[in-house]
Amino acid sequence: MREILKYNMKIKLIALMSAIVLWIYVIAIVDPEEKKILENVPVMITNMSEIKDENLMIYPEQDLVASLNISGKLSSIKNIGKNDIKIYGHINNPIEGKNEVYLTASTSRDIDYKFKNNVTFVNLEKIIEKEVPITINVDGNKEDFEKINAQEKMKVIGPRSVVENVDSIFGEITLNQEQNTFTQNVEIKPLDKNKNVVENVALENENIDVEVVMLTEKTVDIELNVVNDSDKNITCTPNKTKVVLKGSKSILDNINSIKTQEIKESELINITNKDVNLIIPENIKSDISSITISIENKEQ
Repeated sequence: MREILKYNMKIKLIALMSAIVLWIYVIAIVDPEEKKILENVPVMITNMSEIKDENLMIYPEQDLVASLNISGKLSSIKNIGKNDIKIYGHINNPIEGKNEVYLTASTSRDIDYKFKNNVTFVNLEKIIEKEVPITINVDGNKEDFEKINAQEKMKVIGPRSVVENVDSIFGEITLNQEQNTFTQNVEIKPLDKNKNVVENVALENENIDVEVVMLTEKTVDIELNVVNDSDKNITCTPNKTKVVLKGSKSILDNINSIKTQEIKESELINITNKDVNLIIPENIKSDISSITISIENKEQ
């Protein structure tokens, strides 16, 4: 049996060598025709400038790809991948909505191609702009500031379906208690009606300057407003002679004292103390709203 195998081995080696030589001949000399499928090859739109001139954009954004069959000599296509083929798309008369994209490919002269489908589709949306109000939220005690000065509105730019969802522009500031007036650069974001951030839109500016005018404090005297409507010798002594006011500096600058409500002497006879309200100017806050006066009838 071994002798037979040894005898056949020589024939097998000759056959193998012949096959190798024939394969080399076919590859190197004959160079047969070959086919290949390339899938998900990127597509480049050639008339994007025209699309932009029409104030349109591709939305939703998508990676345009196409598949094609290539054929040619084996030596020409064996090392070709999808990155070696350029596919171009053209949109005739672009309009808002669904558009046909007609495909062509750029290959070497000795390679033929055929698309599985030489037309694909893309959605275009109109780029619009809308002016929406700006809302600035204050992080801190809202009773510590008088007002904020900021830009009231701003334009939002983007695809129609997204811009129409923008309801407001939101920013937030942190109060600086150490300054009477300060300016803070605030990041702003577009929000929908549910206060969710809207993506894929652009704002005129991503930040705005917000001026914050803080309330100021001032300590002034308390004046008793006593009406002498009796012949009694009555002395009134307040338990507090000062009051701390907080408000706009422009208002406080004109306030040097705070009066009590009218106190008639005739109402103080035979009593030893009385609570009296202070007359606090409008838009001004105070640390107290009333005082207690001690009453002394010297005749008694």
